[in-house]
Amino acid sequence: MTLRERLRQLASALPSDDSAVTITRADLVALLEGNRSETTVGSVRDLTVEDIAEETGRAPSTVRGWLISGALRGYKLHGYAWRVPCTALREYLDHQPMRHEEIPRGASAVDITEWRRLLGA
Repeated sequence: MTLRERLRQLASALPSDDSAVTITRADLVALLEGNRSETTVGSVRDLTVEDIAEETGRAPSTVRGWLISGALRGYKLHGYAWRVPCTALREYLDHQPMRHEEIPRGASAVDITEWRRLLGA
């Protein structure tokens, strides 16, 4: 698929003028320079809900909730399936608080000995 065909496909899938698409720098430069060769779009593709769920370790329903609330930027492909640009996922994850390592079952996350001592318990 040529760059022009891919851009046309992406533009037709956007739900509104406020939507965004992902395009590689090389493809954008080729388009701006008027390169008429059969430039193909790179392998960068927008992510599905399932891709993001696997990447983040969350349920697909949680990812859909992020999209519906607007916390994660994405668009619906043909009004049905969600797609998220890789840059949008990166932005979302960069703004999340650091996740602590998983605490083994039965282990205490916080030593409350000092707290108990202060309360006189």
